[in-house]
Amino acid sequence: MTMKKSEIKILDCTFRDGGYYNAWDFPSDIVQQYIYAMSSVGVDVVELGFRFLTGKGYKGPCGYTTDEYLKSFEIPRSLGVSVMINAADLSDVKSVLALNRLFPNDAKDSPVDIIRIACHLNEVEGVIAHVVNLIDKGYGVIINLMQISETNELQVKNICNQLNVLPVEAICLADSLGSLSPERTVEIVGWFKLHTNCDLGIHAHDNMGLALKNTLSACIAGVSWVDSTLTGMGRGAGNVKTEELVIELFNEKKIFNEVIPMFTLIDNYFAPMKRKYQWGTNIYYYLAGKFGIHPTYIQEMLLDQRMSSEDILAAIQQLKLQESKSYNANSLMSAKNFFSKHTSGAWDPSKSIQGRDVLILGSGAGVQHHKKALEVFIRRKKPIVLALNINESVDESLIDYRVACHPVRLLGDLNKIKKSKTKLITPFSMLPETLKKELNGLYIHDFGFEISDRYEFKKIYCKSPSPLVLSYALCVAESGLARTIYMAGFDGYKDGDLRNEEIDQMLSSFIDSSKFRNIVVITPTKIKNLKASSVYYGEL
Repeated sequence: MTMKKSEIKILDCTFRDGGYYNAWDFPSDIVQQYIYAMSSVGVDVVELGFRFLTGKGYKGPCGYTTDEYLKSFEIPRSLGVSVMINAADLSDVKSVLALNRLFPNDAKDSPVDIIRIACHLNEVEGVIAHVVNLIDKGYGVIINLMQISETNELQVKNICNQLNVLPVEAICLADSLGSLSPERTVEIVGWFKLHTNCDLGIHAHDNMGLALKNTLSACIAGVSWVDSTLTGMGRGAGNVKTEELVIELFNEKKIFNEVIPMFTLIDNYFAPMKRKYQWGTNIYYYLAGKFGIHPTYIQEMLLDQRMSSEDILAAIQQLKLQESKSYNANSLMSAKNFFSKHTSGAWDPSKSIQGRDVLILGSGAGVQHHKKALEVFIRRKKPIVLALNINESVDESLIDYRVACHPVRLLGDLNKIKKSKTKLITPFSMLPETLKKELNGLYIHDFGFEISDRYEFKKIYCKSPSPLVLSYALCVAESGLARTIYMAGFDGYKDGDLRNEEIDQMLSSFIDSSKFRNIVVITPTKIKNLKASSVYYGEL
């Protein structure tokens, strides 16, 4: 079966879905260029933003997309205008008033043609009255069903029974988790075709590189609305690319005669934005799609300069074990979340460290570069060696303890930790039960760790304003009554990297709170509060 463009309506939602990257703050001249480009290429509807009722932080004009804002643009008659609202914004007892605040005008007095309501499967019943209200005002309404990959036929039948009595424009099936395959897409579309006469749409995410295939499969299966965005711009791995979709749906003459404004806009504006924000599929989004993890987790981690590939993969490994289909910032296994509770511990480091020098080994290139000299230094000076997380540069026999406190890193490094057979210092009694079971059988020293507004050094636990493992290791040395603290492998990061500032602030706070006024760093470093010394070369 082939498709004709006349049978398919394209809804481009670049400024709505893409706003997650720049707080919906798009320049007006770009919006106008976009409107002309979409009209030229034959897009049917443009979704120019959300209408958020409330929200934390700054949001630009496409976060509210008011009638007044929309009236500032020249919009061709051939181009419909859509905005989206979230069902969650209409969930309280004042929701009718809220809806009237969002849409004070009837459709005849508004530039908006279609209102799309984003619903989880369990929110459909709660928006029915609002759908009736909006239809009575003359608006077309489309229900966007999120996380459609998680549904079954019984749920589909129940949802269709609720919506069949309403003259909605369409039911759009949103693959929020990016986990659909073409076969699964066809199956779900088939269930809806069986239980409703409503037009259907598809909003495919590209986590697994299947957004275009899933969309075209859905078209063949009978949907008549398709979502897309320029360059695929959208939350997480993004969406079907409008520029690719029109190539599939239009004939060649239409393509080459009408797409120049669209590609000019992409080259001048959206391509540079994509280089900056890095939307689009990659191995992390692929794994998120495979394991049903909400793509915002991946997006947030990729935008955090402090997270390495190891950190992200370890986080994914943990997220797949828990309920991660909806985004919750605490589910990123933040140490601040885990170690803000009642502190507990069992091991007193002073019994092993008191009066001894301590060498804390980081994972920077300085350790490998100075490997031989560091090993000679350790053999001669015989410090207690604390290796942070997994450090494989120095001879394993010279490492006394591995130190780890972040649950994500612990889980990600688990196999290497088990293989190393080195004693592990970690806040064991405060870890999640699932992680405790994984660590069972290891030689563990349970030193408690609490995130607080200031440092406190106790016998079997510490308090720290920083969740960094370096801060935890420094606390172990302080509580252990170490004589001198040496550090190696803390090279620092590129200029402008937020991690440099974070480490600087942590060190400044630690030095002010501890007895150590001078920490001796024996490999090169860019960290301002650390001054490197070649002490080990002087002692060789």
